[in-house]
Amino acid sequence: MPLAAPDPAALAQYRGMTWVESRVMQAWIVAHWQEWDTIDFNVRLGDGVTLGEEFDPATRRAAQLLSQKRADAIAQRADQVLLIEVKVRVNPSSLGQLLTYRDLFVQQYGVLRPVRMLAIGRQVVPDFELTLRAAGVEVELYPRVADEVLAL
Repeated sequence: MPLAAPDPAALAQYRGMTWVESRVMQAWIVAHWQEWDTIDFNVRLGDGVTLGEEFDPATRRAAQLLSQKRADAIAQRADQVLLIEVKVRVNPSSLGQLLTYRDLFVQQYGVLRPVRMLAIGRQVVPDFELTLRAAGVEVELYPRVADEVLAL
């Protein structure tokens, strides 16, 4: 069952994203929500740090949660998964993050359907979009998002 139409009031700020990154994510959701069954945000992937038994359970759990990788968003439907990294300026770290998230997601969930990677932002650092696309990362830009905030 596809997602319901997004409520703009409910899309104010996404956990783990800045205000401007949240505006970029919101623009993508408005453009693409009908294509997906689910969209999850700030998705923890991997095991994170495992502290020894000499630490209390709360400290061990906190260390694990703080050190796990976190995908900004993961959209899913029956035939595919889309890993989404959001940046104001998409940069080389985006590529490393997406490749890591893809491998961790497949390992963690044993996914048999295609896993795509998408970097979204206001812009891409010069000369980097070619590298992203060569690595199989799709790019979507929303250059006008949050202009009023960036002008302050």
